[in-house]
Amino acid sequence: MNSHLTAISRKTLPVPTRWLLSQGMIHGHVLDYGCGRCAEINQTMLRWRLPEVKSVTSYDPHYEPLAFAVSPRLKWDVIICNYVLCTLPQKQELEVLWEIQRRLTKQGVAYITVRNDMPRNGYGVSSKGTFQRKVELPFLSLLRECRQYRIYLLTSESNLV
Repeated sequence: MNSHLTAISRKTLPVPTRWLLSQGMIHGHVLDYGCGRCAEINQTMLRWRLPEVKSVTSYDPHYEPLAFAVSPRLKWDVIICNYVLCTLPQKQELEVLWEIQRRLTKQGVAYITVRNDMPRNGYGVSSKGTFQRKVELPFLSLLRECRQYRIYLLTSESNLV
C-alpha cells in the first residue's frame, strides 16, 4: 500500500486544524499523527498561532519515522490525525486508533478527521492514483461534520470496539 503518496505539501494548516484552533481545542503538548510532508509547517503554524501550545511533535511513518524515537514525550495532551484513515485499508484502522489512544495523556483528546466527500460507493482513487475510502467511526463521538470532512473525538476512555 502506498498511502504515503497521498501526502501533499501545504503552506497553511489543514482546514480541520484551523477549525479546531478557532474553537480553542488545541493546547498543551500536541502530536500531529500522520503529518505527511507538512511537519515543519504544522509545527511552525501551531506554535505561532497559539501560545497555549507548549510543543508540537509531527509523526509520519514514511516522512517522519523517527519522531517518537527522538521525542522527549511519550504521551500528548492533544493529537491531531487528519485524513490518515482514509488512505489505509480498513483492517489497519483500529491499529492506528489504538496507537493514537495509547499516546494520549489521561485527560488527553485526539481529533480524528476523515473525508466526507468520497464517492457514494465508499472508495475511490485520488488524483495521484492512490486509494481513498470513506471512513465511518460510529463508536466515536462525532464532533463536527460538514461537506468536506468529519471530525471524531477519541479519548483515553473511548471504547474502540
